[in-house]
Amino acid sequence: MLGTEEFPATAAGYHGLLGWAGDLGTVRRAGVEGTGSFGAALSRYLLSLAWKCSR
Repeated sequence: MLGTEEFPATAAGYHGLLGWAGDLGTVRRAGVEGTGSFGAALSRYLLSLAWKCSR
């Protein structure tokens, strides 16, 4: 395990999550365990960034 942290289920929290994960190394993939709408919203956020980065 590299570390643990908690982030709010908001756009700012998702941004903070990516910053934290990026500090641990290059982020190439992310796994999201669905917890109702929280997992869905995070998945949509990550997919929107992946689409922007692939262009």
